[in-house]
Amino acid sequence: MKYRTTCQPFAERDYPVDVYETDESFDLLCDLPGFQKDQISVEITEGRTLHLSAKREDHPEGKRLLSERPSPVFERSLAFPVNINQDQIQASLSDGVLRLRLPKELPKRTSIVIE
Repeated sequence: MKYRTTCQPFAERDYPVDVYETDESFDLLCDLPGFQKDQISVEITEGRTLHLSAKREDHPEGKRLLSERPSPVFERSLAFPVNINQDQIQASLSDGVLRLRLPKELPKRTSIVIE
């Protein structure tokens, strides 16, 4: 599969994504530890571009002495080689792992009547 990806600096390291392809779908796993499902946005644009984003509240109280946690903001886009069937997308979040099944939109066959 050839796809195009864009992301924020360090997003690939902090929030890694795995994509698998079958004949019927693209299956995606994304590590998003510390995020709740209402903090995550999943969108499809142009029929084949997946946009993932997430934002959680940071704790700004007091002077920060050390910061090793990943950024509280995550954005990533993946462009797939075929359109996604948006009515059939499945998404779940469990143990900090976002799982998406993105069914491929299969070409429709049309029978032509010969007169």
